[in-house]
Amino acid sequence: PLLLEEEAGHYLWFTGVVRGLGAAVRRDGAAAREVLRAGGVDLLEAYVRRQKRIRSDQKWDHEEVATEVVDAVVELCAAAAASGEGEGTELLERRVVARLLGNVPLWLLKEEEEEEEEEGARGSWWCPVAFAAKLLPVLSTFTQSNPAVVRESFGVADLLSYVDALLDVSTESDLDP
Repeated sequence: PLLLEEEAGHYLWFTGVVRGLGAAVRRDGAAAREVLRAGGVDLLEAYVRRQKRIRSDQKWDHEEVATEVVDAVVELCAAAAASGEGEGTELLERRVVARLLGNVPLWLLKEEEEEEEEEGARGSWWCPVAFAAKLLPVLSTFTQSNPAVVRESFGVADLLSYVDALLDVSTESDLDP
């Protein structure tokens, strides 16, 4: 079902900001370094976490939301990569990949209240189907095209831990006969 306009507003706001940042940093190394210095990517990650806590998780599991959000983050990655030469621009690309595009728990892990979390707990996976269906193939393609960026951003061990957690969910699924 389509999202009501008021429900989609927060997600459209997010994608608008992400695309705006992408436009600002594309071919502008100084802007890329400023976004990095100001913690722009960290703010986007914090916004997603906050929205997941205060809004119904099911609203994230809409094809149109998944498509808009993932496409906007991919555009930001491309803009960061095209922002010019220099250490700051490479750091921005790696930060976008690590904190947004490649941050599988951000998109697929249910946010828990801080006081309820135990030391070392990895949280519960809610695995929104539409979001996983959009994100995982995009992440796979990005990883194949940019293996060095992925290794520098979050590494193979993190990818394997995500796969392990997702497999744990699928084996405990109510869909199993």
